[in-house]
Amino acid sequence: MSNIAASESCEYRLLGLPRWAVPVALCLLVLLVYANSFPGAFIFDDIHIVQNNPLVKDLDVVTIFRSDYWHGLEYSGLYRPLTILSLAVNRLLFGEGAWGYHLVNVLLHALASCLLWSVLIRWGFSLLLALLAAMLFAVHPVHTEVVNIVVGRSELLVAVGLLAAFAASRCAGRGAVALTGMGFIGALLAKESAITFVAMLPVADACIAGSVKVWRERWRLYAVLLTIALAWLWWRSYGIVTDLPRSTLTHAAAPLAYVDGLTRVLTALQHQWLYLKIQLFPVPLQSVYSTADLPPFITSPASLQGLLVIAATICLLVLIATGVRRKQPAAMFALLYMISFAVTANILIPIGVTIAERLAYFPSAWFCTGVAALALQLLGRFRGGQVAVACLCVYLLFLTVVCISRNRDYSDEPRLWTKEVQQNPRDYLGWQSVGETLTNHYRDLEAEAAYRTMLRLAPDYPGGLRSWTFFLLSRGRPAEAYESALKAQRISRSRGEDIAVAFDSMDIAEALLGVGRYEEGLAALEPVASFLDRVSRLHDLRARLLNALGRDEEAVAEFSRVTTIFPRSNLHFKFATSLLRLGHLEAAWVNLEKDLEVRGDTAEALNMLGVVAAQQEKWQEAQAAFGRAVQLEPENRYYQENLERSRLSTGPPGN
Repeated sequence: MSNIAASESCEYRLLGLPRWAVPVALCLLVLLVYANSFPGAFIFDDIHIVQNNPLVKDLDVVTIFRSDYWHGLEYSGLYRPLTILSLAVNRLLFGEGAWGYHLVNVLLHALASCLLWSVLIRWGFSLLLALLAAMLFAVHPVHTEVVNIVVGRSELLVAVGLLAAFAASRCAGRGAVALTGMGFIGALLAKESAITFVAMLPVADACIAGSVKVWRERWRLYAVLLTIALAWLWWRSYGIVTDLPRSTLTHAAAPLAYVDGLTRVLTALQHQWLYLKIQLFPVPLQSVYSTADLPPFITSPASLQGLLVIAATICLLVLIATGVRRKQPAAMFALLYMISFAVTANILIPIGVTIAERLAYFPSAWFCTGVAALALQLLGRFRGGQVAVACLCVYLLFLTVVCISRNRDYSDEPRLWTKEVQQNPRDYLGWQSVGETLTNHYRDLEAEAAYRTMLRLAPDYPGGLRSWTFFLLSRGRPAEAYESALKAQRISRSRGEDIAVAFDSMDIAEALLGVGRYEEGLAALEPVASFLDRVSRLHDLRARLLNALGRDEEAVAEFSRVTTIFPRSNLHFKFATSLLRLGHLEAAWVNLEKDLEVRGDTAEALNMLGVVAAQQEKWQEAQAAFGRAVQLEPENRYYQENLERSRLSTGPPGN
């Protein structure tokens, strides 16, 4: 494909720059527009995927490559081991603070911008086009979600891996094939959407060569990539080890999964036009889009919306086909843009979200390049080039200002979600995010108000009911949590969502545990016990209920099957209680020490540690433990009596 025409003076000045100057300038530009985003914060999925993820904390490479992306919480079917591995290494190098993860995200975005410039140069496009496209990509505000939220790492790694593969594919020899394959493998292991590379590379090759005959020359490379893709598909189908049943797409997050195929395709095409609008004019921006934020679904091709979407899509395809035949660069980038969205557009298959700005990160590389190509094409054809250049500069400045402004929203999670619902007060998913965020920040009154707004807007949204149930359980309101969990289960059962019904049963059991209805709690778990047999939380709840009923031998057996222990859990303390009542003093001591590691010093655990020590006639250890318990709760007379008895060494004190 021919180079873009540009003014000789501009091109001359660019050619006069050292080769390293452009990448350095792009990196400085990225650091400039994201300078106000530091130190960063953990937002949304960051809490589970990064902060509380045992795979990130422990850097267990084998387990990482055998685990689902949502390891320990659900079996989502997502496989992104390189993303998790990068987060674990990130924590090892920079600590657990959000700033280290955010710094790496910014650097990866800078690297992606430089790689885009390099790929365009290797494809034979002008330095001016490559520079303008890379600058647009570097400052585009639609990328702020990916760069500012830690789990945006997957999108960044996909872009870096695929752009590196594109660059390597232009070289000759076996080494180039190996590097291309490595880039593709890295991208696949970062996120599933990288599979589109097997189609993008042949299309790019044909457009650059101006003929599909190039495919005959490069078939070996394509065969290698196809083999990699098939091996990856096999491994993610059979290599993942999980204790959880496969999750299903929810009505709230993925409503297009529950409509007929024609409605899904027509609506998804409409959403693609929304993506284009967001990228062309990125104001306002959102992190979560619910059905309240989107136009109604298109249920008929004969409707006005259906006719408009079909007509617009056909016109676009005709323009792209005409442009490809005429070897217009913008047509090539439009085609790459469409292919890069193929997996995540809800057209071929329904996915877990309806629309999300993070999904536009890699496709926007081709969008930015297409805009640059069109601008330079117009600049070369028409007079008034200075006006065109001025318009480009104004647009670039506009994107930069919006990007810098948007960064501020990600500095604090409550601020982000509060702004989202201010933009659309009927966004029930936004209100759910507000409630969850305020819950995490212990702003309970505001959190409850947000939850009640969510329930008013979407009273039959089971995901919202579950979130509300969690809030109630965590705040010691089990009776209300019981009613909320029952309602969520009734809705899930009416929709035939068996997995959701099973998990609702655990919420019901936990609520019954909280109100002291232990036998009913066990009964609630009984129908789903075999279905959730490998779920750690099931055994945790059964153990606690059995412990409360004094059925300690059964409780110990259940406690022993718990594999995932959440932060601040008192599981080890409850386990120690049953062990102590059974006379297993050494095992009780070990679990109490673990409890002190998990929860820190608590009076109840220290008192029980003293009891265990006293029964073993370890009086010094007993006095030390009782003394610390009394310091923490000086008004507790039982702890004081135990301390006095240990000092007198008259025998094991009562519990």
